[in-house]
Amino acid sequence: MRTFIALELPDKTLDYVDRTQEELSRYIEGNFVYSANMHITVDFLGEITPKMCQKAMEIIRSVSFSCYACDISLGRLMLYGKGVVVQEIKLNQALSSLKNALDILLKNEGFTLEDRPFKPHITLLRQATHTQNFNEIKKNIAIYNRPQSAQTLTLFLSDNSSGKYVYSPLERVTLLSNPAVIV
Repeated sequence: MRTFIALELPDKTLDYVDRTQEELSRYIEGNFVYSANMHITVDFLGEITPKMCQKAMEIIRSVSFSCYACDISLGRLMLYGKGVVVQEIKLNQALSSLKNALDILLKNEGFTLEDRPFKPHITLLRQATHTQNFNEIKKNIAIYNRPQSAQTLTLFLSDNSSGKYVYSPLERVTLLSNPAVIV
């Protein structure tokens, strides 16, 4: 089974991203990602066995007792590889701590993780085609943003057997609420 661990997006963030996609559609054609499939991948696990899946579930349950919800702040639009348009997420302390905690626990349980820097983002569309220069297109797209708290960490099953990506939650946990500031 092909799996990944991701933060689910708050509804307001999804609204902002939907507006951005709508504006992008005036300049770019491609396969726009449905809101239901939008997330921030924290760790891609790839193909794992059912036994490893159980371990991954235990790990995300474990971090839910020690990691805080993450404020999600939308950043600039980027073109990744060939035709993948993403919206960057500004890396903050809570998101960085969550990533580090997951990586340590996953590696300790024998998971093989991607060996590249963590660049949190939301994939907006794949197989993008456009006639204008992408940097010129970006100038015409407003970035809607007001930081929102992402509280749900999910282990997803990824299925592409029908030619469309379908992400099914295998385990969902709620991260700790941000600590109150005492004045």
